[in-house]
Amino acid sequence: MAEIRLLDEIQLKQIYHQYMRGDFPPRELRPYRAMVSAIRDGKYAAYGYFDGDRLLAYSCCFLQPEKEYVFMDYFAVVPDLRDQGIGSAFLSDLAAAVPAQKGFFIEAECVSGAKNERERDQRERRIRFYVRNGARVTTVKCVLFFIDYNILFLPTGDLPVSDDSLFDAVVEFYRYIYGTRFSRLCRPYREDPAEEQ
Repeated sequence: MAEIRLLDEIQLKQIYHQYMRGDFPPRELRPYRAMVSAIRDGKYAAYGYFDGDRLLAYSCCFLQPEKEYVFMDYFAVVPDLRDQGIGSAFLSDLAAAVPAQKGFFIEAECVSGAKNERERDQRERRIRFYVRNGARVTTVKCVLFFIDYNILFLPTGDLPVSDDSLFDAVVEFYRYIYGTRFSRLCRPYREDPAEEQ
């Protein structure tokens, strides 16, 4: 039976070089040193999904001191194990295991910004995966490092959370993550829900 384990810096380094550099575009991949620095500051955690000693999937998340929300930074299944239901199982277990009183924020690249059909299909598929597993596409978006993202929300609590309060929480979380660089790096905004995702 698969289980979630908190990764140490050495394990994260192995996964970073073996998988993450291939699983995410270079412009979206945070430097390993920045991840380690955030881990040491208590802002960040990396998780592996294991069957015995075999890594099935991994995720990296920003954690709030108040533990109201978790911001998912990366989430991926090992390439040769995809399309077997592992991602859904991992996401469900992760949502139960990582402390978040209200839920998870998930960034997903906006479909409208895709450069070609292949990229558009990938982005649509990624959003469908999260929605199929309980997340909802909110009206909150963010331009981050010149990339336009939808902010999805995966609730872990029982009380409904409005997009208005999610917007405020997203802004505060980005400020927490980027500190004084917030205004230079990202621009959260709200979009009319009738417009294209």
